[in-house]
Amino acid sequence: MKREPDKVMTLCFVCDYSRSEIIFALKKSRLGEGLLNGYGGKVRPGKGIELEAKRELKAESTLVASKMRKIGVVFYEFLDNGKLFECHIFLVDIVDCKGQPKETKEMGPPERYKMDMNFIPNDRMWQGDKFILPYIFDGQDFHGWIFYDNPDEKNVLNHKLSVC
Repeated sequence: MKREPDKVMTLCFVCDYSRSEIIFALKKSRLGEGLLNGYGGKVRPGKGIELEAKRELKAESTLVASKMRKIGVVFYEFLDNGKLFECHIFLVDIVDCKGQPKETKEMGPPERYKMDMNFIPNDRMWQGDKFILPYIFDGQDFHGWIFYDNPDEKNVLNHKLSVC
């Protein structure tokens, strides 16, 4: 029997392909507080996933995306509370956006990093990001799951990701 997720979410990774850079921002509150991440949040019931991704991107960065590409779906499960999140992951090219990313109430100022795992500050991010970012950098569609001990310590206990 398939288990329904407790929450459906989106996560947008904004890239500046002309400079081979990815843009992260520090999460200021709620799940992931204090960690660098892409932009996203929960999908409201009855709303389209891509429309919700665009809404969250605008709310958290002020960017208005004219297009984005869904690249993956990852299920995040937490051992301590049994929560299961279904996360739809999108790539957004900065040239397909109106404006520049800015600090908002939820997210800190944008930080740019080379699209290379050697330049990514893994110690300031969710531990599972080191498993999904290579797919993002390569532009490969992927899916899978990441199993954490709890949402505070953010330690990955197990994971399985693969190309679609």
